[in-house]
Amino acid sequence: DASDAYLDAAERFQPDAVVVSVPDHLHAEVCVPLMERGLHCLVVKPLAATLEDGMRMAKAARDARVVGQVEFHKRLDESNLLLRDAVGSGRIGEPLYAVIEYSQQKKIPRDAFRSWAEHASVFQYLGVHYVDLLQFVTGYRPVQVSAWGQGEYLKDLGVKALDAMQVVVQWDKGDGRPFVSTHMTNWIDPDETSAMSDQKINVVGTNGRYQADQKHRGVQVVCDGEGVRAVNPYFCSFRKNPDGFFAHVGYGIDSVLQFAGDVIAVRSGHVGVDDLEANRPSMSQCLVSTAVVEAAHRSLEQGGGPVPVPLIPGVAE
Repeated sequence: DASDAYLDAAERFQPDAVVVSVPDHLHAEVCVPLMERGLHCLVVKPLAATLEDGMRMAKAARDARVVGQVEFHKRLDESNLLLRDAVGSGRIGEPLYAVIEYSQQKKIPRDAFRSWAEHASVFQYLGVHYVDLLQFVTGYRPVQVSAWGQGEYLKDLGVKALDAMQVVVQWDKGDGRPFVSTHMTNWIDPDETSAMSDQKINVVGTNGRYQADQKHRGVQVVCDGEGVRAVNPYFCSFRKNPDGFFAHVGYGIDSVLQFAGDVIAVRSGHVGVDDLEANRPSMSQCLVSTAVVEAAHRSLEQGGGPVPVPLIPGVAE
């Protein structure tokens, strides 16, 4: 059975760890059997398409005592680490709200993900990045979600997915005071835009603000026939190092290397799986962002009404 080919490969090659990159709704189906076989697992974001699937994955990782992580590479972007420091140090004061804009080109749902776009949403695919980032930066707990969406372009192509979504998340700081984040996402930017992703974040506090245009990193490349390209040299690029060897560099690959280093450390006995929980995008920690996505989808079904986010035991309590 071709659907079980990955299990046959795991049996034949006996890897120590695996990176799982399949459509979101198949994450649990693939990851759980692998972790039950004792394989450490890194899965592309989001953790899962539903909280139920995410819970199964987190439980499988705990029961098997393996490293189970989600590839949320934005946690390693230096720009976002500056945000974490600005919030954690108190320099911007008491955080009040955040506004995030994130979009990608039409080719993503139209071509790359067309066969399974109806099983996802633009918020599940893109917006989840910044839900996880805000949890990582603030430590706050999401308590309520409202969502709205529009669908015209993709519907006309026969793709059963929304073009854009607007999601408002209310977070609890631990003392009852709210922090509110607004996430505006779409995946119908023109294919001719200067970069695959257009992304901005603005966090406002009582003493200041942090804002970053994470598309315009100050680097542009202009070539005949290609137009202007806004290049993010910090994400992931393949280039020659000073010693003359080619290598991938950037926070995109760093997230994979961090996982590999964690697996080596656990296998050597230098750290335990539980020691990684506080500072890594573990499957247990990432249940929070999956719960927010699921709440957003339920809010859509209810016409934008607020939907509570369930408390995940042991996470952000």
